[in-house]
Amino acid sequence: MQVWFDPGLSFGKTVKRIRRGIDGLTQKKLAELIGVTDAYISRLEADKDSVPTEEMIIKLASVLGVNKYHLVLASGRIPTDFHQVFIEHPDLLEEIIKRIPD
Repeated sequence: MQVWFDPGLSFGKTVKRIRRGIDGLTQKKLAELIGVTDAYISRLEADKDSVPTEEMIIKLASVLGVNKYHLVLASGRIPTDFHQVFIEHPDLLEEIIKRIPD
C-alpha cells in the first residue's frame, strides 16, 4: 500500500488513516494481528497512549502494508537502523540535510 505520510497528522491519526484504508481491518483485527488489545489500538489511534516501541511500530507497518521506516519516522523517531550509519558517516547526514528543499 502506497501511503503519503502527512507531517501534520499525529502518529495515532496516521495509523487510523492507514487502517481505515484497508477494507475490513477493524481495530479488533489489527490488535489480534499484532498481539495487543483492541483497547490499546483505540487509545493509540486517539493519541491517548504513548507512541509504541520501534518493535511494535514495525509490527504495525507489516500488518498495515506500509514501509517500516516511514511509519517509524511518522512516530517522530529516527529508525535504529539509521543510527549506526549516521555515526559512521556523519557526512551522509550533512548531505541529506543539504538536499532538503527550502
